Amino acid sequence: MTIIGNKKQSSENKQACLIAIVYVFCCKVFKCSLMRFIPQYDIIFEMLSMCIGLFMLLYIVDQYKNKDLSHYVSALTISYYSSILVCFLIHGQNFLASFRELCHYTGPMMIMIFFLLKRRNVSLRVLMKAITIACTLYAIAYIVGTLTFPNQIFGYDSNELKQDEILASMETRGVLRLFIYGSQIIPLTIYMILTYFNKAKKFYILLIPLFILLIMQGARTPFFVCILVSVLFVVYRMKRRIIALMLAICIYIAGLTIYNSLMESTSHDALTTYVQMTQEQVENNEDEDDIRVEMAKFMLFDYNQSNLFRVIFGNGFPSGDSEYSLQLRKLSRNQHYYTDDVGIIQIFVYLGLVGLIVYFLVFYKGIKTTVPIEFSFGKLFLIHYILISFANNAMIRYGVFTLGLALYGIYRANLEMKLKSSIYDVPKK
Repeated sequence: MTIIGNKKQSSENKQACLIAIVYVFCCKVFKCSLMRFIPQYDIIFEMLSMCIGLFMLLYIVDQYKNKDLSHYVSALTISYYSSILVCFLIHGQNFLASFRELCHYTGPMMIMIFFLLKRRNVSLRVLMKAITIACTLYAIAYIVGTLTFPNQIFGYDSNELKQDEILASMETRGVLRLFIYGSQIIPLTIYMILTYFNKAKKFYILLIPLFILLIMQGARTPFFVCILVSVLFVVYRMKRRIIALMLAICIYIAGLTIYNSLMESTSHDALTTYVQMTQEQVENNEDEDDIRVEMAKFMLFDYNQSNLFRVIFGNGFPSGDSEYSLQLRKLSRNQHYYTDDVGIIQIFVYLGLVGLIVYFLVFYKGIKTTVPIEFSFGKLFLIHYILISFANNAMIRYGVFTLGLALYGIYRANLEMKLKSSIYDVPKK
């Protein structure tokens, strides 16, 4: 039995490491400086992704007939495939260019990890190990990148303007923003620890370095949303509602006190800079619309030029130097309208109302799916993505691989719960 157990554990560890390695390659090896010696990396990655996308197409379509979460994830993936035709009909962008854009390592087809894991019947135990390994690798890469700046080993960019932008972030945000792909693995790991150890809270000490890492990344919205979701989860899980209410009030008062002290502080640390930047942005927008709101209004009501087809089905994903892509770049350059800034708007532009509805159904079904509380990290992660979507596009670009992991975590937790229940559900004679 010991030999069998060791073999099983060894097999699980290999699977987990393999998933983590796939994650690393989907993050372009954390923008390692050695990647400059492999200029063909993007093309090679896209070709492999396209081959997998074609190979998995029938399997993905077949999943649509299921009645569980995989039905909705299948519908979402089919909408990505369909956008290729939509983009050709509206903007004349060729099929190959559109498919390549979908299969880029920052593209939406990274959702395929959900179906690859499902097809291989990967257990929840293996998935959680993989997330832990992936998070550890990301943390090491980010710390090494920060320590080795300006000749950083990770987070490298040959573009001098990007390097200047990283350097400028030290003054504006108090940290070096290396813009390393794959940062969404940090919130996912935070929620995994939060839920899995909800009855052994001494392990919550593991959250401290992860929150510090979030601060190091220099992104305000994910950091504050992560704190909000974590606090709400802890309060929600408390059995005595009166104590929970009192705790919530204490947290609010403490938060307000800390906020006021940070606003009055002359320190240049990251947290103080975060808070003061946010307050300054709010004050600046009292008399005029925030550029994101202005961009959202334009994209919702003017960009599609009252074309009902574009409103319903979107415009597809822009690729390379196509006319459609240049059109969006012109908006970015002349009017500072960046669809990347607001995920929901980017979904509407690329996939239309149909895309918004499908995304809503995926997230709604994922959050409503019954799973054991200790494995509900995927549900918290979906809530996290919803809340940051107003200032982030992770759910459609850059963070779709992690979204796939979260969705599979929900699907698998529900499946294993049902399997365990069926084992103990002995029929009466």
